[in-house]
Amino acid sequence: MVPWLIRKTTGGAYNHVMLSLGADSFVSADMGRGVRIAKLADYPGARFAFCRVVSASDLQAKSAAAWAEQQTGKKYDAVGLGGVWLRFAVRALERRGFVSFWGKSKIADQAGYFCSELVAEAYLRQGADACRLDPTYTSPTDLYESAEVALLEEI
Repeated sequence: MVPWLIRKTTGGAYNHVMLSLGADSFVSADMGRGVRIAKLADYPGARFAFCRVVSASDLQAKSAAAWAEQQTGKKYDAVGLGGVWLRFAVRALERRGFVSFWGKSKIADQAGYFCSELVAEAYLRQGADACRLDPTYTSPTDLYESAEVALLEEI
């Protein structure tokens, strides 16, 4: 239900994002499991898009993965994920003229991360901005559609 809701709310094809550690090993922030090391086989039947942050050097990409790996064991940030949904709801209201302001107040619990927040923050901490949004409000769709991200392969 949550994956469908993420895709429906964001209008994207993907509902999850992970950071590659190489050799079929990824850092993932999963609902109910928190930040952990995962394998593709942990997600049977899922579609994958392998992407690269084009502004990131190889060193920045490796450092982003290393930082994300250090977050292993932190809890899942469901409150922050709610902030992403709120951002999309406010965008819809803005388009209809009901709201004309959207601030960047931090509502996320930094003791944990949701998937796209983890990836966006990992790169931002290395000086490479993956999608020009506050990581607290970044969705998988924001990353996938970002001009800063290039698609390498879909499976």
